[in-house]
Amino acid sequence: MRRFTLLLFVLLCLSLASAALATEYHVGSGQQYATMNALLLAVTLVSNDIVWVHPGTYPAFWVKTGGGTSQASAVQIRAYDINNKPIFNAAGANNNVQFEDPNSVYGLVGKWFYIDGLDITGAAVRGIYNVSCNLIVRNCYVHGNGNGYMGGWHNARDDERGDAIFEYNEFNQDGSGAFAHPLYMEGYNAEFRYNWVHDSTGGNSYKDRSRNSIVEYNYISAGGSGYRTFEFCGFDDRVVPSTTNQYATVTGNIFAQNAGGNPWLFMSNERTEGGAGKNKGYMTMTNNSCYGQNLTGPVIAGDKCAVTTLHNNIFHTNCTRMFDKVQGQKTYGVVNTSYNNWVTSGCATVAAMVNTVVGTAPGWVNGVWPLGDFHLAGGSQCINSGNNSVGGLPTKQYVQPCNWQTRAINGGVIDIGAYEY
Repeated sequence: MRRFTLLLFVLLCLSLASAALATEYHVGSGQQYATMNALLLAVTLVSNDIVWVHPGTYPAFWVKTGGGTSQASAVQIRAYDINNKPIFNAAGANNNVQFEDPNSVYGLVGKWFYIDGLDITGAAVRGIYNVSCNLIVRNCYVHGNGNGYMGGWHNARDDERGDAIFEYNEFNQDGSGAFAHPLYMEGYNAEFRYNWVHDSTGGNSYKDRSRNSIVEYNYISAGGSGYRTFEFCGFDDRVVPSTTNQYATVTGNIFAQNAGGNPWLFMSNERTEGGAGKNKGYMTMTNNSCYGQNLTGPVIAGDKCAVTTLHNNIFHTNCTRMFDKVQGQKTYGVVNTSYNNWVTSGCATVAAMVNTVVGTAPGWVNGVWPLGDFHLAGGSQCINSGNNSVGGLPTKQYVQPCNWQTRAINGGVIDIGAYEY
């Protein structure tokens, strides 16, 4: 017993000693380091280190080595004053906040970084670029970049994919053309919560090639020159085994689109690359509020590898059909039994959609583009019309901007859509 107690004491001391080795650095005018690059040239950041970035405007920075050994010991790069975000302006350079080991010697693979409270703008290609590490991004304002975030790259190897967690961020006027996206998630696990994506200037507002994705309680919109609201699609590294499955749970979000550069697609569950059909994709949507106007195609487009489940969602669109295949595919895929969705009259559903509520308008407080209030108004068909027995019911609801509150079921039956009346 004494030996066991002594061992615990030694382990505790080692843990405390390790924590004590963590260092805090200050970046800014009159601080230890004038810029992030000056710090990174002098120091390799290790577990539990904290970098406090003081208010000011800074050039882009590139992290090539270092990092925390776990999520709990991530290296933190944080705003010193959360109400006065430090501005990182790439001024037209390709990348702004970059995490990449250029020599592929695994300096960043599996390492954890956490950035908090940064203003990230002005990148011609990528506002945040993450090839191989695990990244947590919170309370950041990402705007005016080619890609707002790009994780991984085309034909990336598995050792160059990491996890990505985004919470409480605003993405504004990111994207360019058809292939530069405000969000391009490509990694093992993606978690996206309480974020506001709006006024996209190209690409897909949220595009995801990750193995596993959780997208919940966000406001994501596309329109103007934007491409589409969100898309889940297959890996593009060409070496993924045919048995690989990808999972996405999509809960409690507001999705809004007013045509855009490609009005044919609103949402996509396309789990193959170029029709290769290498892997399966499972997407489950529960209690989302979806608004799409001036579209010329289906609500959801997919391919023969797609498996889709829909519960308690609002789909208010001008579309004439819920599902259709993407170009080059023979079939859409599988639609599992789906309960209690609200669909605009005139939009053809499928037999798997049961207890569907049909109407001309879902009864929103104000569904006006581009920033509507998608709470339910009194008398809405969606009040007390959901299905409580399905799994994965929402426990929260989005609060504008970039926040959440608890969702309590009123009247014993959950409402359809992202908000409880």
